[in-house]
Amino acid sequence: MKDYGKDAKYLVEINGGPYYAIPRGSNKLPAILGGLVVNENHQCLNGNFEPIQGLFAVGNAAGQFFGGVDYPMDIEGLSIGRTITSGYVCGGYVASL
Repeated sequence: MKDYGKDAKYLVEINGGPYYAIPRGSNKLPAILGGLVVNENHQCLNGNFEPIQGLFAVGNAAGQFFGGVDYPMDIEGLSIGRTITSGYVCGGYVASL
């Protein structure tokens, strides 16, 4: 039997919820543009570009990724990919403290 175009052996029941889904390509979700200025460890920087102790930002909350406020809405997975990667980098740094 195939559900969602997949063989049953590849499907796993998900319990809990509630869950919400957004169709791919909907581009109706707001995005933070600009965000906080961070260093290579995703530490937020103050007005003098010095790290603010204990304050970190990842994903779209960390700014200057696109060099301005332009956000390419036609690239699927861009936000989640950036969030996972920057969260990994930041988490590694925090774990090393």
